[in-house]
Amino acid sequence: MISGAGLGILLDHANIPYQIYERTREVRPLGKRDHGTQRRHVLEHLGLFDEFEKLSLPCPGMDNYNADMFKVATLQVRDEKEVYVYHAQTSFMISIILKVFVADLPKVLQIDSFGYARYVFPRPAFYNFLLSKVSSGKIHFAKKIMSIEQNMDGAMIRCSDGTTYYGDILVDADGAYSAVRQGLYKQLKNKDQLPDADASEMTPRAHLDPAKYPELHDTISKGHQAIGKNSPYTWSAFTVTGNKICWDIKTQFAPVSQADDLRFRSSEWGPESNEAMINEVKDFEFPFGCTLGDQIDATSRENITRVYLEDKLFET
Repeated sequence: MISGAGLGILLDHANIPYQIYERTREVRPLGKRDHGTQRRHVLEHLGLFDEFEKLSLPCPGMDNYNADMFKVATLQVRDEKEVYVYHAQTSFMISIILKVFVADLPKVLQIDSFGYARYVFPRPAFYNFLLSKVSSGKIHFAKKIMSIEQNMDGAMIRCSDGTTYYGDILVDADGAYSAVRQGLYKQLKNKDQLPDADASEMTPRAHLDPAKYPELHDTISKGHQAIGKNSPYTWSAFTVTGNKICWDIKTQFAPVSQADDLRFRSSEWGPESNEAMINEVKDFEFPFGCTLGDQIDATSRENITRVYLEDKLFET
């Protein structure tokens, strides 16, 4: 929905007519924290950045820990100009050398290279922000696309409720296992125009008490990341606006066979499929002086979701 709503806002500003068809009956804004660096230019162009900034906190750095909560390193941007790294396991002299070295790196690591400071915000707030900017009546819910057709005059979609809709251009913004893309691929395959690489499968929040979590008082986002020892897990957390902490847990599938066995389609994402993973990680220590289980318990189960991340390059 982020991509679809974002495109809708752009089309509104360009006075181009459009309609958005959403397969769910209502938007459930799942997700963790997100970064605003790549989006800021678009938001500024649309005159929305000042409003978006109220949802965000600047994030000048991140602390990195091992599984025992020993701080291994800190990455920090100072005055939006220089990048500093402090290694907690090195001597003071080595740390100074690292700081000087990193600060002198090419401008690819400096703010004037990638344009903007890093902002952190809760993704559900960003969902609601974008939806509030889409013109009324443009989003149609419970419209699961079953098939598409196209010719020289335009494109047509047929939905699960039997309705059909026509337009000049159809934009695919429905995820990794896109129904639009599957319909397009079916047509390409029938014409023997679908590359083999594209036909193959892909392979490998509640309010918190600032008295308990003092970092919530900060006017910048405090970011922490922990790397598991003898474990495939990495977990991180960022403070955001509204006395909240956005957290995530990552695990990697090394063998292709494991990825094949554990691939979950979007219908299996959501609260009902999370408990097994939660039980595996709930006792991990958390950078804010608690455990992952404490943060999980402070988060509504309806706001916890699991996402299978895949990278694939398409030839079409």
